Amino acid sequence: MKGVYTLIINVKEEFKTKIGALGTIKFKKGIYLYTGSGTGVSISIEDRIKRHAKRNKKKFWHIDYLLSSNKSSLIAAMASKSNKTYECLINNLIVKHFNGEFLMRFGSSDCFCKAHLIKINGKNINEIILELKNVYEYAGLKPFILVFKS
Repeated sequence: MKGVYTLIINVKEEFKTKIGALGTIKFKKGIYLYTGSGTGVSISIEDRIKRHAKRNKKKFWHIDYLLSSNKSSLIAAMASKSNKTYECLINNLIVKHFNGEFLMRFGSSDCFCKAHLIKINGKNINEIILELKNVYEYAGLKPFILVFKS
């Protein structure tokens, strides 16, 4: 299925790591939302989410460095089928809705967004999922949720 997805990631404790050309990035403890897409000829959102869920993988995208750390865990993913790219729209709606903080240039090397990784504050997972669902619906999408075992 082609479409857009948002990963809900828990950073269990603060850490720093080198991420390609971005250099050393500091991740504060808390919840992060990462928005991506699977709209290419041979790439689906299922393929992307499955890859993101693997702990051991070749580090290719910025998000691979965060998700490969034992100090982070993938909690859930919100996704929606779409025939066009909604990645940047959803990302920018999320930062406004959650009053989030961009991790500058993270995951946005192929667009003009400030970043595609956003740190959010003070919400429990059920509230995050409900509010994220509202963001997707506001954009005219029909989202579904995947929850991962931690």
